[in-house]
Amino acid sequence: MERREAVKNIALGLGVTIATPTLLEILSSCSSDVSDNKYHFFTATQAYMVTHLADIILPISPEEKTAVKLVPFIDKMIFYTDDTVQKEYFTKGSKAFEKTFTNQYQKKADKGNKTEYKQLVDTYFSITEKQQKNIFEKLTLTSNRIKANERENVAIYHFLTTTRKYVLLGYYTSKTYDKNHLNY
Repeated sequence: MERREAVKNIALGLGVTIATPTLLEILSSCSSDVSDNKYHFFTATQAYMVTHLADIILPISPEEKTAVKLVPFIDKMIFYTDDTVQKEYFTKGSKAFEKTFTNQYQKKADKGNKTEYKQLVDTYFSITEKQQKNIFEKLTLTSNRIKANERENVAIYHFLTTTRKYVLLGYYTSKTYDKNHLNY
């Protein structure tokens, strides 16, 4: 029985040892000076799109934007915490969103402005409650269980909801939010 306990403790110790630096890097990305061109997961276009989406999802002051650095945080969260399937789905959704943007505005997504992004995002979230329920049900399914003609649209919703999730997580767990909103 002592061997089992020893093996369990060794595994736990290794897990903590390996996970701690990764966790610290993710959490520190909200306030570290990360070069905008050095991403773990994002392409330059994805980073550009996520920057505009973050501004729409959470309109915060320029000072808070500088302090929080949401895009590097989201990039690291996806890179370190999402599994391969989620990463692929995010990438498919971002490419589909980029294609939709290009078709609608006749220019590349990395040349778009906040107003154009807001208009496009509004088309996805100005839907009925029944449509919302339907979309969120489909987001829980694997890609092969979604009708082929709906996969691209569901992938876009995955991209948008994942971005929203990490924008809010990054902001609400940042020192900036604590300093400005939690006076204890």
